[in-house]
Amino acid sequence: MLEKYYKEIPSQLFAATGTSTGVVTISSTVSFKLGQLVVILNPSLPSVAGEIKAIFSETQMAIGPQGSNPNVRIDLSSYDTTSTISAPEQQRPTIATQDIERYTYEEAPIVARRTIPVDDTGNILKFVRNAPGEAKSLAVSVDKLTFNSFSEAKVSDALQGTAQGASVQVSATPVEAKGGATTLNNRKGVFITPIDKNVYMGFANTVSSANGIPIFINQMVYVPAAAAMKIWLVNGGAGGAAEVRVWEVG
Repeated sequence: MLEKYYKEIPSQLFAATGTSTGVVTISSTVSFKLGQLVVILNPSLPSVAGEIKAIFSETQMAIGPQGSNPNVRIDLSSYDTTSTISAPEQQRPTIATQDIERYTYEEAPIVARRTIPVDDTGNILKFVRNAPGEAKSLAVSVDKLTFNSFSEAKVSDALQGTAQGASVQVSATPVEAKGGATTLNNRKGVFITPIDKNVYMGFANTVSSANGIPIFINQMVYVPAAAAMKIWLVNGGAGGAAEVRVWEVG
């Protein structure tokens, strides 16, 4: 979208035959705007110039003649899947200040200036809390599609007070980064700091200076790794083993 103009929208094929009430089905309505002027073409029928009167979903919208009446539609039942719809570059409509107040106000029981999220077609999105312990989901209220995208933070996600640390000697042979003789069984993460030499970190015992992640002297690295996620260190330089301080926390 330009500052004062809508960009041209290239032709999109109909995904279904149009309807007598002006409904057009295409692969995506996301680029189109309410009130935008459009052109419908068919190899065997007259071209149609119209205006978008309603956008129902990400695939369907309604077309009517240019004008202020949103309920007048164009009969498109003769326009099959060989038809296309496009929009030329055009000036964006001017919106009166008082209309902006109306557009952003949400009625009772919310009664507030709207800052709630909406999708590309204007449908309100809402958070839905599932049963205790399950993921929190983001749902589209209009069609009840649910996307498990948001996880609820729990007390168990925080560090629980267990830890162990050690000074680990890292040579040219990879050694596991752990704070004791055995890995902390409820480990949530590992702090690693080389003291006197740079080392290399990896997640397999084949790590080397050629494929590992470098950690420099006095650089502290925290890796959120459970006990099953092993971390390996190797010293790629000469001059003996490197001293590395390793603390596991759980």
